[in-house]
Amino acid sequence: MDERAQQIERVYRERYVGFRNALATVTGSHESAHDAVQEGFARALRERARFRGDGPLEAWIFRIALRVAVESRRRGRPQSLGELVDPE
Repeated sequence: MDERAQQIERVYRERYVGFRNALATVTGSHESAHDAVQEGFARALRERARFRGDGPLEAWIFRIALRVAVESRRRGRPQSLGELVDPE
């Protein structure tokens, strides 16, 4: 695994819950936000050579995951706010 992939993995371990919770407000549920985070990190790994380093890696990954969440929201149905409550 190259250094950039290791950095992305580290961001995933450290920021997964925060990303998921933030994206749940976009997707409408923690379940769909989980999927968006997973896909966002997968895309970041595939496209890691495109990261120019102009800003934080974490922000670059979050933008990718946010785009995935917005795409997901456009395809899905709105969820009630009650579904956003995370029992953790």
